[in-house]
Amino acid sequence: MPVANDMTKTLERRLHDLRERFVGSLPERLATMAETLRQCQDGVPQTGGKLDRQFHTLAGTAGTYGLHSIAAAAVDGEDACGQLGGDSIEEFDARYLWSLIEELQYAIAMDAGAGEQRAAVSRFGVSAA
Repeated sequence: MPVANDMTKTLERRLHDLRERFVGSLPERLATMAETLRQCQDGVPQTGGKLDRQFHTLAGTAGTYGLHSIAAAAVDGEDACGQLGGDSIEEFDARYLWSLIEELQYAIAMDAGAGEQRAAVSRFGVSAA
């Protein structure tokens, strides 16, 4: 069974590398989501659907990699966007979405277990506007 064991280790290494690459992309993803939310608040057409897809993609991918806190916050964002049903966002709804993006910052630190990620998120300027 040494061949099967080697294949399992290779697969585990590859999955670990993919997960790490995904985790490394999270600060930029959050910055992109924050920009999309800003555009939504400014009334830019089609940004509501775009934000919904960003939350959806983040939820699914994070869940796949076992990053449960990130996935849960992203699912909440996707649900909220789905209830909005358009591009125009009321102030109350925008505040809730900003709080979810902030929650995602903390979830990255929890799930990814990296203090560096928290610093990287701050460098991308993700904060409620």
